[in-house]
Parts: sequence; C-alpha cells; structure tokens
Amino acid sequence: MFVIIECSCVIIFFLYIFTVLGVMTSRIIKRSSTLSESLLIGFFAYFLLFQCVALPMVLLKQSVSLLCAIWVGVLIAMVVGSCVFLIKSRLEYVSYVSIRKKKKRDIKCYFVVSAVVIIFSYLVIIQDYWEWDTAFYIGTINTSVKTNTMYLINGESGKPETLLPFRYALSCFYMNSAVFCRITGIEVVYFQKYVIAILCVVLSFIVVYAIGKILFHNNMKNVALFVILFATINLIFGTEYTTSQFLILRAYEAKAFCANVVMPTIYWLLMLLYNDLDHQGNWRLLFLVMLASVPVSMSSILLAPALIGIVILAQIIVDRNWKYLRMTLICMAPNIIYLIVYLLYTLKIFVIKV
Repeated sequence: MFVIIECSCVIIFFLYIFTVLGVMTSRIIKRSSTLSESLLIGFFAYFLLFQCVALPMVLLKQSVSLLCAIWVGVLIAMVVGSCVFLIKSRLEYVSYVSIRKKKKRDIKCYFVVSAVVIIFSYLVIIQDYWEWDTAFYIGTINTSVKTNTMYLINGESGKPETLLPFRYALSCFYMNSAVFCRITGIEVVYFQKYVIAILCVVLSFIVVYAIGKILFHNNMKNVALFVILFATINLIFGTEYTTSQFLILRAYEAKAFCANVVMPTIYWLLMLLYNDLDHQGNWRLLFLVMLASVPVSMSSILLAPALIGIVILAQIIVDRNWKYLRMTLICMAPNIIYLIVYLLYTLKIFVIKV
C-alpha cells in the first residue's frame, strides 16, 4: 500500500511539472494551448531538458548519483520557478485554467472521458508481461540504480560493455526512471509498472482527445464516444502486431511512448497544420516534439521524420507550394542528426570505449 501511495505522489508530481512546463513552453513558442494540451507539451519539454542534462553525462561515463544531484537541483529550480510564475501571472493563469460555463452534456462527457482513462489505467496495471524486453529494460534501469553506472553494464547479462551502446544510450528515457528510483527508493519494477505505465496511458488518451476535438469540431459528445471507441479497440486488438499491446501490456517501455504518444502527437500537429500551414506556433511545437522524440524513444529516430515527410511533402506537392519545405526539413533535422550519429556508431567510426 505504501508503494502505491509513493507512486501516486510521483505521478501527481510528474503531471504538475508537465503542466507547468507546458504552459511556459506555450508562451515561449507563442501558441495558445488548453490545459490538457499543456500537459502533453510539458511532457516533451521535460524529456528534452532531461536529455540536455543526462546525455553528456552518459557519453562522459559519469555516475547516476551525480546525475541525480544535478537533476534534483533542476527539479527544485522548476518547482520554485513554477511557483513564481504562477504567483506573477495568477490572474491570467486562473483565467487560463478556470472551468468555463459548459453545457451539462459537455460536463458529463468530461466525466465519461475521465472515467474511461481511470478504468483503462486499472486494466493496464493488472496485466502481466514478462518477456525478454521486460528483463532487458527493467534490468537496465535496475543495473543503473544498483551499480551507479549508465549503460556501462549490460542490464540483462550483467556483463560489462566493451563499447557504450548507442542504440540505447542516445535516449535517456530509462535513465530518468533510474534517477527517480534512486531518489525515491521505489523499486524499479514498481516504478515502471505503476508510474511510467500510467503516464503513458494518460498521455495517450490526451492525444486521442485532442485528435477527437479536431475530427468532431469540439462536439464533446462525439469526442467522448471517440475516446470510448479508442479504448475498446485497444482492448480488442491487443496483439503483438498492433500498438495496443504496447499500451496494454508494455506501457512502461519507451517503444510504447513512441507508438502511443509521440507518433499520435505528431499526427495531431499535422492535422492542425493541414488546416493552417501558416500557423507558426504549430510549426514551433512540431519542432519541439521532434527534438524530444528520440529522448523519449529511440524508435522515433526514423518513424517520426518519415511520418512528417510523407504527410507534409504530399500536401506540398498537391498544393504545388514549396515554401513550407524548409520548415519541414528543419523539423526533421534533429532526428536526422541522431540517425547520422547512430549510423557512425554501427560502422564503428564513432564509438566510445568503456
């Protein structure tokens, strides 16, 4: 029971940090966002910041304890900064997050969507999946926590690595879990199962909710039905050939976030850009998501730019308007850089010996 309480507190902390970061990021990129959108934006902003701190330390083969010390300082600065931010802009912020007068039908729809998320989260928690990937990823985090190293020891075999494995080390998603497990003392398997998996579910449904609002022009009844349909389809098609398995059984893995958060978020932004290619705020947000896509999951290294290239280039060709090609290439650039580094690693041109 105590572990559940601890994990619940960590989830609330993450949701708070994500939301505040999202609000501030929306201001920086000059884009108006709802509260749920801010939470989603803050998730990407958080992992981009963590990557900026953690990746150099991974490449320099520093300890988890040093990363913990630095990141605790960053988290304290985030909390203090968010408090100052909320106090200084309290009137505008209260107006921003206040619940406007809604029709009773819309309020009921909000409750339905919330209930679906809670029920789905419970169903995800009670599932068990213990396969090779579980042993490797959970083992990687646990090895980092116990040995105070990052990617220097193979998480599955326990043998020292000869080269820093860029396939995993270029993304610091799992090191974020190692840091929090070391700070809170929560066992890795509980942290991943309860905290990370729930965050994946919540963020996934937020994206689906945002997509539904576009598809049904803010008709909340239809949006609620769309969310219910999404949950039902995932429960029915939970096989290894669909993203549903990652959401239901493997929500604590980085690949699950790629499949159910990163790619749908990019799709949501592409839908917004389809309606208005001149909206600079959405272009900036797309660039931010692309910057954070690899830090969240290495699986995004090719999938994310491929999705952008296919959709936007198709629209450019159909409209015969090439002025947006530059923005498209800029958004794809972060993943291309990561891909080049990874290819140099596979060719043994750029390696770091352990």
